[in-house]
Amino acid sequence: MQATLKVYQADLQVQEQAAKEKLVAMLKEQRQAEKQKDISEKTATNLVLKQEEIAKRKLTVDADLGKAEPALLAAQESVSGIQKEQLNELRAYTTPPAAVKLALEPVIALITRKAAKPEWKEIKTWLRREDFIRSIMHFDKNDIPSGVKAFIMGSYLQDEKTFDPARIMNASRAAGPLALWVKSIVEYSSVFHSIAPLREELKQLEAEEAKMKDEQQALDAKITELESSIEELKTEYASLIAKVESIKNDMKTVQEKVGRSVQLLANLSSERARWEESSKNFVNQMSCLVGDCLFAAGFLTYIGFFDHYYRKYLQSDWRDAIEQVSLKMRQEMKFVEFLSRPSERLEWEKQGLPNDELCIENAIIMMNYNRFPLVIDPSDQALGFVMNHHQQQKIQKTSFADEGFMKHLETAIRFGLPLLVQDVEKIDPILNSVLNREVQKAGGRILIRVGDQEIDYSEAFVLYMITRDPNAAFTPDLCSRVTFVNFTVTPSSLQDQCLNIFLKEERPEIDKKRNDIIKLQGEFRVKLRQLEDQLLNELTEAEGNILNNTKLIQTLETLQKEAKDIATEVAQADETMKEVEEVTEEYLPLANMASRIFFSLDSMSSIHFLYQFSLQYFMDILFSVIEKSEKLRQVPRTNHEARLQVLMQEFFNRTFENASRGLLQEHQTLFALRLVQIRRHGDERFGRLFSLLLRSVTVAAPRLSPGLLDGRLTRSQLAAIEEISSAHEFSGLVASMEAEESSWVTFLDHPTAELVVPEPWRQTNLDASKEALQVMRMILVRALRPDRAVEAAKQLIQMVLAEEATQQGPVQLDHIVENESNARSPLLLVSAPGYDASFLVDELAKSKHKKYTSVAIGSPEAFEQAESAIKLAARSGSWVLLKNVHLAPAWLVELEKTVYKLTLHASFRLFLTMEVNPKVPTTLLRASYVLLFEPPSGIKAAMTRSYTQAITKERSDQRPVQRAKLHFIVAWFNAVVQERLRYIPIGWSKAYEFNQSDQRCVLDCVDEWLDPMGQGREAIDPDTIPWDALRTLVSQSIFGGKIDNDFDQKILQSLVDYYFRKETFDADYPLFTADDDSSAPPLVIPDYKCYKDFLGWTKQLPNIESPAWSGLPLTVEKLNRVRQAESLIASTRLLQGTDDDELQGSGQPGDGAAGRTHWLVSLQKKVTAFDDVLPAALPTLQRAGAMVKNPLFRFLERECRVLSGLLGTVRTDFQLVLEVCRGERKSTNHIKALAQSLHADAVPPHWRKYVVPDAMPAAEWLSDFARRVDQVRRLSGSADQGRSGIWFGGLLGPEAYLIATQQATAQQHSWSLEELELKLDFDPSPAEIQRAVEERSGFIVHGLAIESAEFDPVERRIRLSSKVSSALPTINLQWVRTDSSSARRPPAAEGSGGEGQAADLVSLPLYLTRSRKNLVCAVRMPTYGVPQHTWYQRGVALFA
Repeated sequence: MQATLKVYQADLQVQEQAAKEKLVAMLKEQRQAEKQKDISEKTATNLVLKQEEIAKRKLTVDADLGKAEPALLAAQESVSGIQKEQLNELRAYTTPPAAVKLALEPVIALITRKAAKPEWKEIKTWLRREDFIRSIMHFDKNDIPSGVKAFIMGSYLQDEKTFDPARIMNASRAAGPLALWVKSIVEYSSVFHSIAPLREELKQLEAEEAKMKDEQQALDAKITELESSIEELKTEYASLIAKVESIKNDMKTVQEKVGRSVQLLANLSSERARWEESSKNFVNQMSCLVGDCLFAAGFLTYIGFFDHYYRKYLQSDWRDAIEQVSLKMRQEMKFVEFLSRPSERLEWEKQGLPNDELCIENAIIMMNYNRFPLVIDPSDQALGFVMNHHQQQKIQKTSFADEGFMKHLETAIRFGLPLLVQDVEKIDPILNSVLNREVQKAGGRILIRVGDQEIDYSEAFVLYMITRDPNAAFTPDLCSRVTFVNFTVTPSSLQDQCLNIFLKEERPEIDKKRNDIIKLQGEFRVKLRQLEDQLLNELTEAEGNILNNTKLIQTLETLQKEAKDIATEVAQADETMKEVEEVTEEYLPLANMASRIFFSLDSMSSIHFLYQFSLQYFMDILFSVIEKSEKLRQVPRTNHEARLQVLMQEFFNRTFENASRGLLQEHQTLFALRLVQIRRHGDERFGRLFSLLLRSVTVAAPRLSPGLLDGRLTRSQLAAIEEISSAHEFSGLVASMEAEESSWVTFLDHPTAELVVPEPWRQTNLDASKEALQVMRMILVRALRPDRAVEAAKQLIQMVLAEEATQQGPVQLDHIVENESNARSPLLLVSAPGYDASFLVDELAKSKHKKYTSVAIGSPEAFEQAESAIKLAARSGSWVLLKNVHLAPAWLVELEKTVYKLTLHASFRLFLTMEVNPKVPTTLLRASYVLLFEPPSGIKAAMTRSYTQAITKERSDQRPVQRAKLHFIVAWFNAVVQERLRYIPIGWSKAYEFNQSDQRCVLDCVDEWLDPMGQGREAIDPDTIPWDALRTLVSQSIFGGKIDNDFDQKILQSLVDYYFRKETFDADYPLFTADDDSSAPPLVIPDYKCYKDFLGWTKQLPNIESPAWSGLPLTVEKLNRVRQAESLIASTRLLQGTDDDELQGSGQPGDGAAGRTHWLVSLQKKVTAFDDVLPAALPTLQRAGAMVKNPLFRFLERECRVLSGLLGTVRTDFQLVLEVCRGERKSTNHIKALAQSLHADAVPPHWRKYVVPDAMPAAEWLSDFARRVDQVRRLSGSADQGRSGIWFGGLLGPEAYLIATQQATAQQHSWSLEELELKLDFDPSPAEIQRAVEERSGFIVHGLAIESAEFDPVERRIRLSSKVSSALPTINLQWVRTDSSSARRPPAAEGSGGEGQAADLVSLPLYLTRSRKNLVCAVRMPTYGVPQHTWYQRGVALFA
């Protein structure tokens, strides 16, 4: 180091001496430089003066040129705007117009620099050249030959009228600009040459200026050279002095470099692992980039229309397709993460977007559309989000029905504003150009034609179209021009929404932590990425030694520190997320139940068209529980577990309470049972038993002994017991029935059997919950005592739901109006025909002193009155009552849209009253708060309504005194007719629309006849009353005019004949004919004469009524309860959702269950079992020559053909479903509907080729179908075509069979069809059967049954019975000639059925099913001496 320093010192002395010498020379040169500076300053002053003079000259030249140059530039701009099409037009001229030729000749003369007129051929040659316009644009305007210019001016420009660019423009859009250019450039050239002397003078001045500048520059260069020499000496001197410091600094720098290198190596080694991983991920991402982008593009383009389940299916299908074309893509790719940022999603949530995957996906599609979105939004979730998202852009909301629609559309398009169009069930054709974006450019403007006008189009324009109708149908053409976005809620999306609501309301701190974590995770990634980008940028731009880059070292240290901080925060976030997930798991079951409840409400529409529940209705219930529940308020917020239990119980209770107000009484139990099933969803045993409860009996031929329980069980009961015994919980059932026979007999006979159910599971199901045990009781009750199944279900309901929730009292309309309803949802008061609920609104308005407007719908002017009243009330906050809106269902669609668009006062309420009408639009039902009013059932209730609504004291107490009794008879008759409607199909075969108007009409007829008879007389002889006329009016017109079934007409006729007769004025005339075994006390027509007495007698009627009051058997109540139970079970099956979103988590890869839904897995097992029941095919009947003429053969051939085709359809459907379940086939709409039907155990519609009960389960249908197929197979090989025995109910066309037998008999004996009569020979002996087959004198049928009667094998007649149903013995069906049978026919066979008249034969209906919808024929049955009207009133009928 010292030697180096000495070298530096010697060198320094040499340099100092040299510097002194240089300094002397520098001073000398400095003096010389100062002298030169003085000269330079004088030269500079002269130069400035010269420049000022040049500037003045330049201004003069530029001013002269400025007069002509703008016109030339404008002309050049016009020439550049000439379109190719316009030039083609010129090129196409063979003989151009004079104006065109006049314009083009000087152009070509200028380009060719020739002072001569060019020929048109030469002009066309120039026009065809691609550089024609370019040669004009680059033409040297300063170098036009004077001869050419003079030629043009003399030949063309001299006559301004002829050479007028404006006129030439009219002749050609291309020639006009060229003419203007010729004129402009010649004028410019003239000006340019006129100022030539000025330009020469300016050039001379500029030359002198240049010379002076050169002298100045030479002086400046000399001075600069001297100064540079001085600076160089100074630099050399300074560098010698700095060498010592440099050596010291170098030593210090070396030490610092060593330290930084150690630190840099340490930092880079810590980042190496992350960089290597990032590098691998980057390589992987780049390899998958094409596949990922293709996948995402498909998502944005196509997937928006589909629901959540089908989106998952499509994604799986697309992945397979991408792999098949050898494209790589990330298997774990999620659209939500790939196409959006966490900060965006949080912002969307603040703007009202539900925080579930489906809605977020939809928002991504709406933010990245290529075609304008058409949003399917039944619950208005998208509407609020779109309005909030574009609030800053002043989004405008409109609809096609809006008068200002066109104005809103034009404004939005012109100024680039967002526009939202509501209620887009159909697209107005005026939007076609907008959807297609048919824009055009003209003169720098972008235009679009809307309607009959063109307007400016802004690229910032945004259009949203929204429909609330989830079933709206759109044309394929429209589908190709819009982006569908389906916001229809799905189970999983609603579950996520409910979960977010519960966390936000009940655990806000957890909700905040979760949102913070989502936000922080996004910020962490962004922050780390920014630091990495900064470091990589520094490394990329680093020059020289990296150890000298201090900024790079600092960036690396910052990155290291931030990475450690982020790692710490991520670890803390993971701990927090675990806590969040634990809390989320606590509320997840409730959210899952809430989702199931809503979709159960939504499925209620399959039960009755009135049951339309919107998502908003459901959310209102949810928030009312959270915000208004008194029980929930009493639980401290810190006691989370207790609040969760209370919240769950209150939610279920409130849901049932609110929903039941809009349900019929019979369906309230159904919905409550569904709620119970949902409430016990986590109980696996309960779920398994509940499925067993709903399962239909599939055992066709029970193997159990018929002698079980002393033979008291029917064949169907034995089959049910055998089915139940296959379950583990009922393994000891049969043994218990054999060992404890007395308790089972007691159970079979007990009036409240649900309370004394034997429990054979006592020792094997000790760990079962009480709810599961009750389901087991229900299973046994349904199998053995179905008439008590509904009561057993009510017991289960009361176990799970609060008792007060299931015992609904009268509707508290005031409470609903004040606490539950809102201005947006109309209150729809639905009532049965004849019952008007509008008086409730009248009373409420009076009690609240509320102003309201009432409008009765029914006339054209009422619509305008209603609309004006609604608009006025919406502003003032008053009420509007619209009555009988069911009379105008089409108008209700517009009414709902009108109310939806209005800005409503918070106190506004719209009340609508209507009768049940299936034509009422579902959009109105979903938007309304539906309250269903059913009048109390029973004769007493009907009599009370009659005496409070139709019959008044003033009316009934008029003379004659017989009027009051006759009014009573009419009221009782009407009550009986109405009460029989409760017992359909026994009371009546179908639901006829009997109402109070019918009763009023009869009363008016009575009064019309009695008024003239009572003038001046207190009493009249009952004989003088026109009974025949009254009976005819009632039976044939007023009530009978609504009846379309002959046997229902006979029932009505018998009732009319019984009540409208003079004997009713006799003392102690019975109101009904009691059965011999009836315990009901006899009722007689009271012998009163005034309204008050009859009303008092009505009020004293017992509350418990006997079916005998309506002429029905005592067993009808039991039969009615059985049918209610069957309906309850069948309807509960319909409410079983497919739960598309729940994946089968326990499936093994080998069994194909992994990744498929629960219902698909169970469906595969069910369909496999179904498929094993059916044969592969049916044999074909051989058409021999003689057989073709046989009517029975033709009938069997048709049966075989239809069954064979149906069998093929069923088996094909099974294969399709199985292939979809196994993932071997893509689902279609047909297969999806088929799978859903089979899952719900419902018969697919296209299988119903023959008549079966509407509610028959699919499993039972298949068992029945297999029996029918087996019968046809047997008959196809029979030589007698089924004469020896046929299952009559198993035929597809029993009516056709009767016709075939009639034709066969007529053909055999050569008889006429018209003279044949059907005769039934019951219980023939084997010998009689053999003789009938051999002699072909009859057709043996079996399988018939009879209700409310039984066959007496001794007397070979039918008799009334207390049994619900009895099987009929084998029947020999014969066709006999009328003349040969007339001798055997008893005289009273066709009796009128009057009182006391007995008949040995009675004509009874034969129906295909017990629903009595399909009448086959009338059958004359031998009877005891019972009046005919008794058989009809009791509803006795035969069934196939």
